[in-house]
Parts: sequence; structure tokens; C-alpha cells
Amino acid sequence: MPHPLCNCKKPKPAIHLETKKAGPNRGRWFYKCGSNECSFWKWDENTPQKASNDKTTHNAIEHATNASSSPINSINQRKLPWNASPNSKRPSGASDPANYVSFAVHSSTHLALKAPNSQKLDSILRSIPDCNWNEKDKVWLISLSVAAYTAATNHLSNTVDICIKIKPLPETVLHVLAQENGERTEDERKARRLRAEEMAKEKVRPELLDKLMPFQREGVIEVVARGGRVLLGDEMGLGKTIQSLALCSVYSEHWPVLVLCPSSLRLTWRGEITKWLGVHEDEIQVVFTGKEIIGEGVVAKNTKKTKKNNSNKKKKGRKVAAKSKSKDKGKSRKKARLESEDEESEDEESEDESEEDWEEYQSWKGDEKETKDKKSKIENVMSKFVIISYDLVNKYEDQLKGKNFQLIIADESHFLKSRDTKRTKSVLPLLLSARYVFLLSGTPAFSRPAELWTQLHALDHARFSAFHGFAQRYCNATMGTWGWDYTGSSNLSELNYLLMHTVLIRRLKKDVELELPNKTRQIIYIDISANAQRQVKKLMEKAEELELRIKNGEDDGGKNRFEKRRAMMEMIPAVKEYLSELYENSQKKFLVFSHHTEVMNAITEHMIEKHKAKYIRIDGSTDQRSRQGLCDRFQTEQDLRVAILSITAANVGLTLHAADLVVFAELFWNPSQLMQAEDRAHRIGRKGCVDVKYILAMSTLG
Repeated sequence: MPHPLCNCKKPKPAIHLETKKAGPNRGRWFYKCGSNECSFWKWDENTPQKASNDKTTHNAIEHATNASSSPINSINQRKLPWNASPNSKRPSGASDPANYVSFAVHSSTHLALKAPNSQKLDSILRSIPDCNWNEKDKVWLISLSVAAYTAATNHLSNTVDICIKIKPLPETVLHVLAQENGERTEDERKARRLRAEEMAKEKVRPELLDKLMPFQREGVIEVVARGGRVLLGDEMGLGKTIQSLALCSVYSEHWPVLVLCPSSLRLTWRGEITKWLGVHEDEIQVVFTGKEIIGEGVVAKNTKKTKKNNSNKKKKGRKVAAKSKSKDKGKSRKKARLESEDEESEDEESEDESEEDWEEYQSWKGDEKETKDKKSKIENVMSKFVIISYDLVNKYEDQLKGKNFQLIIADESHFLKSRDTKRTKSVLPLLLSARYVFLLSGTPAFSRPAELWTQLHALDHARFSAFHGFAQRYCNATMGTWGWDYTGSSNLSELNYLLMHTVLIRRLKKDVELELPNKTRQIIYIDISANAQRQVKKLMEKAEELELRIKNGEDDGGKNRFEKRRAMMEMIPAVKEYLSELYENSQKKFLVFSHHTEVMNAITEHMIEKHKAKYIRIDGSTDQRSRQGLCDRFQTEQDLRVAILSITAANVGLTLHAADLVVFAELFWNPSQLMQAEDRAHRIGRKGCVDVKYILAMSTLG
């Protein structure tokens, strides 16, 4: 009878095994996945139950041993003491499954030996050199070294009074431990650090290098020393962005750079790149839609006109030509305008006068000729930076693979925590093929070690090659009724040791507090709709006129105030998106300041409807007697993380220093009001730095 197929992505015949565990099912046969990659398991109802001493049983056990592909199982294979000679006697406790000792990293100085409570085992463990009982954690401890580990395993293996099953350290941990203990390795590590320091001094821009705080400079050097594939897991506010850009300078010969980030941070990254690396905006491609060409960019020589400007003029020229042609055919100007506007993008404005249309058309024809004459002066080059959101990677998967990026930054890399999403499946091949990868996240995993797997596999697929083995060791993987459950955790101290010595660099604010300023400020750029940009442009054009009216005592009749509010409300979707990412990807408390009631209402509704968030709100309508109670709730209730505040009504007299972050959804005309609002969190009693984020829309400042 053929074996049934397992449930793997590429199904293969299941292996046929016999139950050896004592009980009513002993001697009964079953089928299971031979590679342990899926949860397939099924009783064999056709094969009769056999005695345990049957020859077929022995063959099945041997077959199961050979079929197992787990690296941990291969480590467990050792010569048993009674197999040394034919006359050796099997110990009385050899078949007792309770006689085991498992090894795991306990701390940065000790290994833990875990064993069941047994007098025989206790006496054997006590006889291991330098092995001591830890009453607090209920484990035996030896020093964290290869020599101590080898001595302990040999001692247990040579025990003749009792058979002990040893559950050893994983090969990856042993390899790291050997590197840490070796004298030659220490000399190599020092040499690598020295080379890394020289590279940083030589290649990082001086103005950027001087701005790095000591721990940030140390982080850059450590990344280079580790080979340029790391998870930079510094706590929020410690400057992961500036460190990653310094690393881009170190590896500038491997540009262009691909930056993956949440959609709300695309323009912020563009601003940081131009600020710290001196890269012109024309050399940075920010992907906003699914219809662009990755890496398309131009650098103009001896001319101020870029390809984008020429393209816009051509579009306008075609539009005017279409209008003129429609007029000749007797169509109304209004209808022609509507038809042309349907063909153009939203950011194009229609002209009102035919004379202006015709002049622009002639101008376009002249510019087109001039462009052809200067064609040799324009060099098409690939963008130095390509910035794209995680959600758009799937649409550009083929293009991105074709560009073969060798340097990739993945900001907020915990967006890849799920192994089975389209986003992760699209991004992972890019990270695996790149030579240098910087994953940035202050919260690499939110609740369970399984969320780390994709990030670790992307950085070091040789060391972190099989998810199931990783899950068995660190996720307390258990087989349930519906398959494997990977939501648990186990051996977390060992996992932390392994990561800190391989791919993870993480510093907390409390560790570097003396190097931090009291406040750090950052501008978060957001993109707004073309309609909002047009409204803002009109308002800026009217600014001088409004100033004259105000000086003359004239009132604008509320019209301009209405236009301002309408433009302001266009920013709300982008603000909501940023606040959502902040709330979902961090456990920190934060204050959100705004000026207009409409904005506060929109933010409040968003936090309630989408996140079911607990919050407090203080504005001009809040009763004075209840304000202190609201502040006390924010200060003391751990699950109350959001305070929505009015810049003018809540900028003084309130203490909210439990917040780690202050966000300004709007600006106010008086800077002193903003400073006072910042100080609601930055007050006496506050421990640590306060991060201040100002949300600004592109093209809204003159």
C-alpha cells in the first residue's frame, strides 16, 4: 500500500513508524511527515499492531532515526556506555525517559543544566566540577565556556550507574561560544574593529561623523566590524536613522541604496538623506504609485530644467493643443477643458484664458526644441536612493529584483514579522540577495520569539536556516490537535546571547542616558493630496494680500479662514496613518497636540474606531476641576497611552512626564506655545530623553 502524502508545500510520501511509548498504543503503526516541516500525522489502520520485540519494529526505529533531519537530533547521537562491548550490561534506568539533562545559556557568565528532581541525577550533577545549584531558578550552573561544557557532557556520558539522555546546546550557540572563548578569535575581532574605525573615519562625511554621539559612532563601527548585515534594534529616539545613513557613506561604492519603510515615513527619509548625505532630491526616487519605473532619474548638466519639468510642460502643451483643436471643430471651450482635465493627472491646473493657453502652447513648442538642442547635456542615471513602502514592494517585485540592490535599509523591520504575508515573501528575496542589509526596529518582536524569525533568516540564512528547529528551541513549539503551535517562548536568555553576538545591536536609553540631550526633535514629512497642495499654493499666494488687509483693518469675511481649514483637513489621513504606526509599533505613551477642534475630533475618532485605544483629551471645553484627574490617570494607568491635547488649552500647568514622545499634528504661529507644550512631558521628575516629532506636509512652507 503506498504511503500517504504529507501536507508540505511540496508533498512527499510520509514515513511509516511504530509507536514505542508504553501504553495501549504500543506497537501500533502510524504515518508522519519525514522532514517535520508540516503537522501531518495519521494512524495506519491497515497494519496490525505488533509486539515490541518484532524485527519489523527494530527496522522502523532505525528508519525513523535515519529520516530525522533535525540538527539537534544529530547532536544527540552518541555511543552509549553499554555498547562499548558485547558483554556490557544495560543500566537499570536506561529505559526511563525521565533521566535527562538539558543545556542552555543562563546568562552572560553561566550555562544552565536542567534535570528532573531525582536523587541519582542530583548526585551525578553535584559531582561535575564547578557545578553549583541555583536555588532561585532551580537549575544547576557551570561557567559559560567550551571547556566547562565539554567537561560536563563527558562526565554525564561516562556515567555507568544510570543512562542519561543529554539535550545539548545547538551548534549555532556552540560556534558562537567557541568564537568568544578563542584567543585567536579575540585578536581577529580587535583587528576587524580597527579596520572598521579607519573605514568610518575615511568614508563618512566629516559633518555627519561629528554629529554622531559616542554610542552612535560605536554602533556604526560595530556594524562594519560584523560585516554589514545587522538588526539595529536601538530603542526609539537613539538615532537609528542617522547611524544607517553613516553606514551608507561607508559603503558608498555599493550604491544605489534601496530604502524600505512604512508609507508615512517615505518623505521623512528623503529629508534625512538630503540633510546628512548631501544627495540632491533629483537623485532620490520616492515611489508613491504602482506605475513608476524603479531607478529612473536624471542629472542635468549646465541647465536648470530637469526631465520632470520638461515632462510637465509637454503635458500642458498637449492639453492646450487638444483645446485648440477642439475649438477648431466647434466644441465649446468648457467641454474641451473638461475632456483635457480627465486625461491629465490631478496635480495639473486648467487655464482660464485662451490667450494664456496659446502662449503656453507656443512656449512648450519652443522648450521642446530647446530641449532637443540640449539633449547631449542631460545624462540619464539611476537614482542614488530609491525609497518605497513595504506595501508597494509586491507590485515592483520583478523590477526590484532586476536592479540587484546590494545595499538595503529596512526601517521598522518588524513589519516583516509574519512569515506568510505577501509583503514578507516579496521583501525577503531582496534582503537575501543584497550584500549589506540594515534592519532598523526599536521593537523587533512584540510578543513572541517567532516574530524574529524572518528578520534573522534575512540577515544570516546559514545560521538561521530552518524555522521549525528555531521554534522548537526558542518558541516552545508543541504539537496540538490542529498542528504545531509556535506562539510560546523558551530559552530566552540563550536567544538573547545568540543574537547579541551575531546579528543584533541594541542599546536602551537607560544605558546611554548620560550621552543623550534632554530633548530630541525630528520633522516627520507627510505627503498630501494634489488638491490640498493646490489649496495651500493659493493660500500662500494670498498671504501678502491678507497681511495688507489685516493692517488696514479689513476682514476677509471668513472665506480665507474656510479655505485654510479645508486645506488643513486634507492632512488628516496622513496624520492618522502616522499615529497608527506609532501606536501599533510601540508600547510608549505619547502626547498628540493640535490646534483646531476638527483635527482633535478626527484624531479622537480614529484612535477609538481603529485601535479601541484608551485616551484622555483636554481642550478648551474640558472642565478645570477634572483636568488634574485626567493627568493622574495618564500618569498611573499603564494601558492608557494616548493624550490628545489642545496647544492653547493644555500647554501650561499640566504634568504628563510619563510620556516618552510628543507629537505635533499641527503647528502654531507662536513658537513659545510649542515650547511650553513640549515641556508637558519634559518636566522635573522625568527620567530620560523626550522625543518630539513635528508633522509637516511637503510643499506647505514657503
